[in-house]
Amino acid sequence: EANLSVGSTTINLNEGNPQTLTFSATVTGGIAAGTLYVQVTDQRGQTATGSFGVSASTNITWSSNQSLSSDFTVAPGNTLTVNSGVTVTTTSNAKIIVQGTLNTSNATFNGVQVEVASSGTAIMNGTSIQNNSGRDGLLIVGGSANVTGGTISGNDRGVNVSSGSLTMSGTSVSGNTLAGIEATGSGSASLSSVNATGNGRGLVSTSTGSVSITGGSYS
Repeated sequence: EANLSVGSTTINLNEGNPQTLTFSATVTGGIAAGTLYVQVTDQRGQTATGSFGVSASTNITWSSNQSLSSDFTVAPGNTLTVNSGVTVTTTSNAKIIVQGTLNTSNATFNGVQVEVASSGTAIMNGTSIQNNSGRDGLLIVGGSANVTGGTISGNDRGVNVSSGSLTMSGTSVSGNTLAGIEATGSGSASLSSVNATGNGRGLVSTSTGSVSITGGSYS
């Protein structure tokens, strides 16, 4: 679990108007990013609750299973490493937003979307992205994703690259409702020995970017 340390607390009092609570906080341990809540109780017993977002400020390694209650952001310049055998799930349709670097090896994202933003890099080996009903499994909206092996299944689209680039080799992409792989906007894709079968459509491209295919199957 995450630990919250609060310091430098200032309360500005102005009778008849909303009060302002200013504080600095440090989050350590567990999932050190997402949305956190702080509750303040005054001497009369009245309470108020406020929320604030926390981004990962250091490199983080997940060596055990994780359950996300809110979106997890990998900040620019930082790295999230997900070790072999780790399963990442969510209780609230959360996703991982990659603005820095994501490294995964033989991990599973079950119901958790991976979004690669403009400054992000995802390097995924032997990884499974599955069961994102109503949304894409791997969404690339900038930056780059390099996917080797693994499986992508049970999503709206297995992979949707609308900008940025996808490099994929030897991956099984199946059972995705709308498409296995879709390239739109300016997104580009380089696909080698990809088995994208059993989807609504195997490969869809309306992109102005380049899409190259070497071997593989698409349906």
